[in-house]
Amino acid sequence: MFAAFLALLVGAYIVGCIYPLGWIREQIVGKSPTANVAVAPATSKDLAELLRPGRSTPYRIAQTLKRTATPSSAFDKAVLAVAQGRTEEAKVLAEGLGKVQGGWILAMAHFEAGEYRDARDQMEKCFLIDPTIENKEDLAMLRIYDGDAEGAKALLQPILTDRVSQAPFSEKAAEAYGNLATAMSPMTKETEVNHWRALSTYCLVQGNKTMDQVGVLINLGSLAFLNQRYSDAHDLYVEAISIYEVLPSDKKDPVTLAFAKSNLGYCLVELNKMPAARIVAEEALKLREDWLPKGHPDIAASLTQMANLAIDNKQSIRMHKRAIEVLEQKYGVRDMQTFFGYLNLALTQLADKQDAEANQTIKVVQEMVKRLPADDHRVKEYRRSWVERK
Repeated sequence: MFAAFLALLVGAYIVGCIYPLGWIREQIVGKSPTANVAVAPATSKDLAELLRPGRSTPYRIAQTLKRTATPSSAFDKAVLAVAQGRTEEAKVLAEGLGKVQGGWILAMAHFEAGEYRDARDQMEKCFLIDPTIENKEDLAMLRIYDGDAEGAKALLQPILTDRVSQAPFSEKAAEAYGNLATAMSPMTKETEVNHWRALSTYCLVQGNKTMDQVGVLINLGSLAFLNQRYSDAHDLYVEAISIYEVLPSDKKDPVTLAFAKSNLGYCLVELNKMPAARIVAEEALKLREDWLPKGHPDIAASLTQMANLAIDNKQSIRMHKRAIEVLEQKYGVRDMQTFFGYLNLALTQLADKQDAEANQTIKVVQEMVKRLPADDHRVKEYRRSWVERK
């Protein structure tokens, strides 16, 4: 259950925020599951938006890349390399650009590779070179991913104050409310208030129902869930899904829909509605398998969720093994996520009386824990509760 809950917590902040971009290269060609819509070719400005952490989900990024012709400028080529997951090539291309442009490319190449500290350091350098650069929200997002929420709030609070003073009822103000809420503790009332302000501002400015509103509703649902208000969370997730369903096909983002359905599944478990939870969790898994690459961690999160909802241990074991395959493909064998995948599998094997198989899995777990950060509280808990018993 810990891994499933962790997936929900991460999902709450990833909606409308940061996704790995490497899978995009698999989306540029091939048939789209949604209807084809005539769209204008992507411009250099559209491409530059792909270098803004927290502004695009994988589906939206893929749609931009499908509209992109062969880039002509060195900067556009570097952007495309980052968006397609060719991070080492992007780093080489960045060397031929100016300090600010090249630094921005390097920052996002590090970010795509999961090197959040390096990504933040590079972007910090860009702002030192040119303090007039806009998009300080991007630096704030990297500070969040580097574990510096206070540093992110220090950037985001003045932005919110400025936007509200200039145009309190605008999409920019709504975005600023949401960004600040993302940097705040999920357990405070102020965080929830800022998300509600974002939602009400979006509704007032945009009029019609939009994906922006869907994303905020999902975040509100996740906050309600974390605060154990499960009925409220259920209603917010259902509202997000109902708005999504009436959007035009070219405005929909199936990856975000998957988050809504997956999180609704967790909520239904807490409300003791297991059959309904299985249905929406399976729908979320199907969406993620359709729209994300085989090695995407969100697929592993859905497989783990399905394992926890399985009707018997054998089905659960099959799902855990599939999740481990995905996690190893993405993270390798030395990552915390992979570690918990094996730990979940061992526990389920023990519950199914598969002692021999469980002992083999436990040996893998014990070897993995030796390579994990010793100061991580989850590793400490494992060593106290499991290893000492053995």
